[in-house]
Amino acid sequence: MLNTYYLDALYKLYPQIIRTSGDDAFDINGNQVEYDLQAVINLAKTIEADQNRHNAYIAESDPLFFKAQRGEGTMDEWQAKVAEIKAPYRDWETIEK
Repeated sequence: MLNTYYLDALYKLYPQIIRTSGDDAFDINGNQVEYDLQAVINLAKTIEADQNRHNAYIAESDPLFFKAQRGEGTMDEWQAKVAEIKAPYRDWETIEK
């Protein structure tokens, strides 16, 4: 969910922010903190893509790796699945984290 990732990104980019209310963010002294909304959105999308890729590796490629380790599949099958999972998220890898 982007909202969860949005807050993760906001706090990562602006560690001085300790509280939010709607679109407003505040520091420890209650002062409003200005932030770059587009930078937060970009990082949130990156965090979301990383999490989606991580989940796909666990669900789809890890079983193929363990099959290959047991001799029930090939490393080529596993590597193909890893490349397949990585491809849709490649655009977000260029965003500076």
